[in-house]
Amino acid sequence: MTPKQQAVLKRANEAIDGIAAELSKADSELVANRSTLEAFRVQLVKISEEIESGNMPPINGRRSGMGHVIVDSWPMGYPLGEKIITAEQAYLGF
Repeated sequence: MTPKQQAVLKRANEAIDGIAAELSKADSELVANRSTLEAFRVQLVKISEEIESGNMPPINGRRSGMGHVIVDSWPMGYPLGEKIITAEQAYLGF
């Protein structure tokens, strides 16, 4: 695995861990509903699997859209949102 793959994988795993921590909170304390957080977690796990396998789709076929949801509806500067956006951007730029 190249250093760049390792860096992208690290960001994805940090975002996955952040989502797990967020999901451990009570519903009233979540930044988004559970189904959105679970969908993001699933998407990030798939991204991690693609990176680990080296079987990544072309850039125009890669999973994206989490950043749009976060920017549109989450509090600005929310740490988990920043982790997810950073992971998604790293993946799309890889």
